[in-house]
Amino acid sequence: VLMEAEEEDDLSSQFFGMERASEICPTYDEAYDAMIAMKDELYEGMPWTNFQPYGNEGEWGKYYRFQGGPVKGASLGVGCAAFVFILSDEAFGDLPARTIDRGGFKYEDVKVGDILRVNNSHFVIVLRVGSGGVTVAEGNYNKSVHWGRVMSKSEVLNANFIVTRYPAGYSEEQDADEVFDSGTEGSLSWALTNGGTLTITGNGAMRDYSAGNRPGWENYADKISQVIIEDGVESIGSYAFYKSQVMSVQIPETVTAIGTAAFEESQLTEITVPGSVKVIGDRALYNCQGLKSATFYEGVQSIGVNAFHGCGIAYLDFPASITSVGAGAFANCRSLLQVRFMPGEQKVSLGDGLFMGCWRLLNVTLPLEADTISPDMFFNCMGLTYLYIPKGIEIGRGGVGSPFQGCGLRTIDFGGTEQEWNANGGKAALIQCGLTNKVTVNFNVAFDDPFAEIPGDPGEFVTCEHVDAVIYVTHRCRQIQANRLIRMNLGTTKTNRIIQVIQIIQVIQISQAIRISLREAIKNRSILTKAKSREITGIRPEAITETVRSSLEAAAMADRAAATAAPAPAPVQANPKALHRQAQDPEAVQEAFRPMWRGETGRQTLTETGSLRMKTASLMSTAGELWKTRMRTRRRAIRTTAGSALTRTGI
Repeated sequence: VLMEAEEEDDLSSQFFGMERASEICPTYDEAYDAMIAMKDELYEGMPWTNFQPYGNEGEWGKYYRFQGGPVKGASLGVGCAAFVFILSDEAFGDLPARTIDRGGFKYEDVKVGDILRVNNSHFVIVLRVGSGGVTVAEGNYNKSVHWGRVMSKSEVLNANFIVTRYPAGYSEEQDADEVFDSGTEGSLSWALTNGGTLTITGNGAMRDYSAGNRPGWENYADKISQVIIEDGVESIGSYAFYKSQVMSVQIPETVTAIGTAAFEESQLTEITVPGSVKVIGDRALYNCQGLKSATFYEGVQSIGVNAFHGCGIAYLDFPASITSVGAGAFANCRSLLQVRFMPGEQKVSLGDGLFMGCWRLLNVTLPLEADTISPDMFFNCMGLTYLYIPKGIEIGRGGVGSPFQGCGLRTIDFGGTEQEWNANGGKAALIQCGLTNKVTVNFNVAFDDPFAEIPGDPGEFVTCEHVDAVIYVTHRCRQIQANRLIRMNLGTTKTNRIIQVIQIIQVIQISQAIRISLREAIKNRSILTKAKSREITGIRPEAITETVRSSLEAAAMADRAAATAAPAPAPVQANPKALHRQAQDPEAVQEAFRPMWRGETGRQTLTETGSLRMKTASLMSTAGELWKTRMRTRRRAIRTTAGSALTRTGI
């Protein structure tokens, strides 16, 4: 499905999958919804580096081109840059970006969808803005995707620069969030607004409470959705937000401890713990089933007993400053897939039954200096098939149950010798749970640090000064509103250009589950062809587009006449000389492209097609209808990559 952007076409908003309330730019809510819709595609914990999924080894391409234009002279990105560019483009389409350096913006200028450059080394994108800080999403955070980290107001103001796509002076008038009630708790004061924001101010520690002794804001526990703790508050008291409706909390760097059951059975969805917090108390986040994001800064030391028991989180990374983890800290976290501890130099005490009942757990990186793999640590972790155990760790000592009882282990890599393995209790632990003949133990295996820098990392910006032509294939799935861009730097010979056009066409497959018309598909899959020098290329982009258009129409006619059950022919085998001839013979190109469009869905969609040359204005008029249809369809489109297309075609 190819569509060339002509000079007279209005391409504004072409990447939008939703209606705009404003003709200028998306509202804050629209920008937020567009970015959050990407969470299924760019999921929490998804591997993301400067090599994957964009980079020299990238499955999605060598780089991502930002539709907002150059940022400090560069518009091609990998790693964290590619991630924020994708979300920004999803929300803002091709609206131009503006860069504002530190000192040129105030905190009040930061908006939903703005990109922050922090520590001159990392990009994040703003999801929400609160009075005390912002919530962000980011790629290449510990080599993965991370949603929901909270950055303080001071961190935002220390950003090297911000990238915004809102027009200068843009703002949204919102009703003032008036104070609903207020009070004092010891040396601290609190105020609750009509919107459900509880702000706690003052100096000193927060009182400790209990299930029967509640704070003054308890009468409104069902109304509190956000908690903002201001600088000066030194702790979060025990049971402070027990069984509340709190969904997010902003913790300042003056807080040093989170008390027992502080957020137990609350509706908390995200939490960022600054390095000033040394202790996370027992049951602090017990049974927070809605918890999806947790960030811990270097400095956090102790995690209490059952601290995250029964939480709904899937990925957890802990800093090297951790010294102790209490028994059952992650037990019965049924959604937990990965837990990683950064390697440190100090000993780390690990409690019993740490991951008991985490039957989905797939990946664990233990502290390099852990003292023991305690009894029942991996009890019923059926999904865990591999484990690295550092040298010097005691295994299963001091308790009754084997650490591996009911575990799905098949391979263990041990950092020491076989004699050390046996002496430390490893062999006995496997015998005790009946896994002796099921688990392969490898000895003297070096530790592969998942947090280590990747050798030859090129950084997040990609320079590309001599691009003759770049083709963007945008494929937006209705359910997840994914904005997948596939780009290729076309060569200067006719042969290479024809081969690469075939590759691009083979990447575009229409989902049999969705069965949408090609007229709708064109809205969601557009191609912009930009030629730097048409004389150098030898083939005009218009000619490529017209050739493909003709080939698809001819294929539709051929398919209508073909038998419904006709099997698809073998993949196209590219012959450079033949392809050069095909460039001059549209009928030959039609014949070469036809195999890619056989099948019931291809016939149905192509039959319903009128003309492929539709103006963007008419496409935009159907955006509202497509947005509603998207919610009804709820099916995922088939996606392939250029790399897989090359494999299938043999090119």
